[in-house]
Amino acid sequence: STARPPAPAYMDAYTPANADTADARRLHVMLRYMAELHAKGNSTGTIDLCFFTALKVKANEPTEKSEALGLGFAVLDDVWSEMGKLASQFDELRAEFPQLLARLEPVDAKRTKGRGHFFAGIRHGGVTLQRMKDRPYSTELSDAVRGDFDELCKRIDQLASAKELTY
Repeated sequence: STARPPAPAYMDAYTPANADTADARRLHVMLRYMAELHAKGNSTGTIDLCFFTALKVKANEPTEKSEALGLGFAVLDDVWSEMGKLASQFDELRAEFPQLLARLEPVDAKRTKGRGHFFAGIRHGGVTLQRMKDRPYSTELSDAVRGDFDELCKRIDQLASAKELTY
């Protein structure tokens, strides 16, 4: 009898990114690798979420722009500029890897909302986050940073729960 080949792995990716356009090269390498896995039948996974890390906060209330990119707070102008550039580079990557970035909706100049389902962000935790890294079991995060992590975990859980598993 012939052995049945293993089913392709379904590996969703929730990828972190710095608010820095230099991250686009790393993302391109990852997408090329994922495309190779798809082509060989070894994976059917996609990138469902990109979250920006260590963002410098301008205000705890989001602006319309930051909310449109999935943030619950406003970031400094220079950080926003880099995030916007990286989001644009994601649009270019989507043109090259549409099957891997299917959840990333194309930019529509008339629509300012709606891309927040793909992007998210975690604010720079400052001293509190550093203490947490140094002493993870005896330190508490600030309410704001904990809220960012809680929201990110909730979104990842929602994305994972929405998938149809095949065996």
